[in-house]
Amino acid sequence: MLVDKIVFKIFYVSVGLVIVAKNLHALESSVNYRLGTSYTDNSLLNVNNKKDELTVNTLVGFSLGDQLRVINYSLLANVNYTNYTKNTLADTTFYKMIADFNWEIIPSSLTWQINNNLSVQERNQLNRPLPTNKQQVNIFSTGPSYIYRLSPINSILLDY
Repeated sequence: MLVDKIVFKIFYVSVGLVIVAKNLHALESSVNYRLGTSYTDNSLLNVNNKKDELTVNTLVGFSLGDQLRVINYSLLANVNYTNYTKNTLADTTFYKMIADFNWEIIPSSLTWQINNNLSVQERNQLNRPLPTNKQQVNIFSTGPSYIYRLSPINSILLDY
């Protein structure tokens, strides 16, 4: 299947990134792979129209991160593919990426942050948690944070 090929390509690329990253710097890195199955006797979550389903779920991902003197960053990315073997629902592929970058302009006082979060969320919280009720959402934010020290114990944080 095309999706299987894509998942395995991402897996091989992420393994390569981890190997290269470990050789370049003291980077924290990991590769994740998960394969699982689940069975339900009511896949549509409907009292009047019960249908059983066996799903096969594959997740491939990697994470990188480093804490330098004034710059800290991390990246987590994965692909989650679900195959509905009895075709009660369409097969789904969801992507997740969390990227954080933190620059300490004035150590322990002024920082600049960049955050990006790509994830899956439900379209309507009141509807059933089916794949048809899910969507990819990307949230990007950037801005400064300032810590004003009132005393050695107390401080005020002004955040973007």
